[in-house]
Amino acid sequence: MKSYITIPEAAVKWGVSAQQVRTSCEKARISGVVRLSRRWLIPEDAVLPPELEYAAIKCSISA
Repeated sequence: MKSYITIPEAAVKWGVSAQQVRTSCEKARISGVVRLSRRWLIPEDAVLPPELEYAAIKCSISA
């Protein structure tokens, strides 16, 4: 069985905001993402979408 993480967990893992992850889920830019009722479930082994790579770098520089 595949394990999933939530949006806040993915945001911490990737070093971006939860809103950025949520937007990527809504635009289907994360491979394997599943919507279950009002929740997004992201595969644990999902990779950071290319458009969020810049945001992650920008956040780590300003921190």
